[in-house]
Parts: sequence; C-alpha cells; structure tokens
Amino acid sequence: DSFIYYGLSTNTRIDIVGDNALTAALYAPSADITFNGDSEFYGSVVGRSATLNGSSSFHSDESLFADGPKRMVVVETWDEI
Repeated sequence: DSFIYYGLSTNTRIDIVGDNALTAALYAPSADITFNGDSEFYGSVVGRSATLNGSSSFHSDESLFADGPKRMVVVETWDEI
C-alpha cells in the first residue's frame, strides 16, 4: 500500500514498526520519525529527525525530485553507533 501523510505541528512522533514494505510520502516537519524492526521504506520523509533501528532500510524515490530540489537527501547531523 502507499499513501501521503501530512503531520500537523502538534504531531511530534511517528513510529513505523514491523517487517513489511511501506511506500509513502511523510511530511511531518515537527516529528521525530523512527523506523523499527525489519521495515523497508520507499518514498520520501520530511521530519525533525529520522532514526533507523534493527535492519530497517530507506529507499528514496528519485521520481519525487524530477521537478523539485536537486539534492535528494540532506543530512544535517548524525550519530554513529
């Protein structure tokens, strides 16, 4: 399944849990977004932060940037574990 999610400014947390593939565009600039388990995410994410736990994976949908920004992924900070 695929969907588009628009988070309000009061939406401060999103947890994606499981071992399924998800195709989505998540726009929640105030939210800390966490991917847990063996989830595979296809699409785009705008959030305050994003964390991948377990063997989660993220695949950016390049077609979303055809008429948009030239940079696909912007990483501002990170923590290596």
